[in-house]
Amino acid sequence: MRRTMRRVWLWLVVVSCATPTPPPPPPKRDLRDELRRHGEWILVSPYGKLWHPNGRETGKNFAPYATGGKWVRTAEGWTFEGPWEWSEVVFRHGRWMWTQDYDWLWSHDEAEAASFVEWRTGSEFVGWSPVPPVAPRSNTPAPERRWFYVKARHFAQDEIAKYVLTGEEATRASELTEPLAASAAFSGPPVEFLVKNSGLVEEGDGGYRVPELAPPPPPEAPAVQEAPKSNVEVEVAKPPEKPPKKTKGKKKKK
Repeated sequence: MRRTMRRVWLWLVVVSCATPTPPPPPPKRDLRDELRRHGEWILVSPYGKLWHPNGRETGKNFAPYATGGKWVRTAEGWTFEGPWEWSEVVFRHGRWMWTQDYDWLWSHDEAEAASFVEWRTGSEFVGWSPVPPVAPRSNTPAPERRWFYVKARHFAQDEIAKYVLTGEEATRASELTEPLAASAAFSGPPVEFLVKNSGLVEEGDGGYRVPELAPPPPPEAPAVQEAPKSNVEVEVAKPPEKPPKKTKGKKKKK
């Protein structure tokens, strides 16, 4: 019995030594400290501290999910790739809302998503709107929503802000699109919709690529318009008549 117990004890010791110790969990990221170098944290009631990006980095008229980047298709859905080192944090780990005083502000969210936006599709258009943070108090007015619309053939192009519709075109896109229900497998406009509207090109291997747009034609030179002919007849003065030549008479012989 003692020998059996000793063998079991030795086996447990060997097994415990052979099993590798799991690595410690990675340290929790301090997003507030990371983003402080690229903007400022502003206390906004009742949401708490919200982050405002530095305008020297983003440029004027910054808008999340529109300025400086492009939409990229992933297994989780369409995600927005921006040119800044903080792009992955603010476009996949938080929500944006628009304010009168500070324009766009970002709030951290514990969840992770391909993008925190709502979608609209229809006709030849795609629309999206950043989802605002949830207010801790139920009586808080809902933040103003901002929608961005592009033609489907421009949706996956670089520098998407160049293709965002404005004015009457944006109003027409809003009228012709409907909300797109979020799918458990994919978030954003379906590839079939984009292929139909030339926003993506289907490859032979089952993949897709973004079509290259032909450069816009150079502006035509304005046509030279001839001056309109006047109906008023101008009477040209006749040149004066030459006086008759004097003829010399012959002298008479005496």
